[in-house]
Amino acid sequence: MKRLLALCSAFVLLSCATGPSKEQQLVSKAVEAVGGAQAIADIRTISWKGSVKQWEPEQSDVPGGEMRFANEAQLEGAIDVQARVSRTDWVKNFAYPAPRTFTYGEIVTADAGYVMGVDSNGRNAESMKATPQAHSMSGYRLATSQREGRRGNIAGLLLAMLFNPEQVTPAADIVADGRSYPAVSYQGFIIAFDPQTGLPARVRSLDYDNIWGDVTYDLVLSD
Repeated sequence: MKRLLALCSAFVLLSCATGPSKEQQLVSKAVEAVGGAQAIADIRTISWKGSVKQWEPEQSDVPGGEMRFANEAQLEGAIDVQARVSRTDWVKNFAYPAPRTFTYGEIVTADAGYVMGVDSNGRNAESMKATPQAHSMSGYRLATSQREGRRGNIAGLLLAMLFNPEQVTPAADIVADGRSYPAVSYQGFIIAFDPQTGLPARVRSLDYDNIWGDVTYDLVLSD
């Protein structure tokens, strides 16, 4: 028994001596850079506006050419952090495969998703019967929307990493625009940090479902 206690004590002392890992240091610095853990925990609601441009990563006008431009959109949203409910309103203008505009809203909860308005040429039976037009999200769409909600709520993502250090693992540095960013991996995301400010710079995921190999998908953060 004495030998076991001595071994446990030695392990604790060794753990204390090694200090936080490089990954934990990156996360802690980022949390402080955005205002600290308490400030993040006090957030109740988030409102935002943005614009999006999207390309088809597996299509081009010529073999090996530039990706085909698909659409651009203006969007505006609000998030109830405590209730885990969000609403996003879209105005999406397509250039390919044919010019068209869709105006619709999305409501996402922890358990379900709902679309108000027309968001596709291929409307399902629920949308066709509804007045005004609306339909439930498919399971795939809900999962994707929830993933992107987590990606976009960078403060919440940082706080989750801070309190779950065992799930934060090493990742290779991300090189973009001639700069190298130290990175960590957490629950399917790769988060890269600005080496000067400590702020998160990119949130990356990998798309394995394509014929060309892994395709990176980044949320790029700025000031």
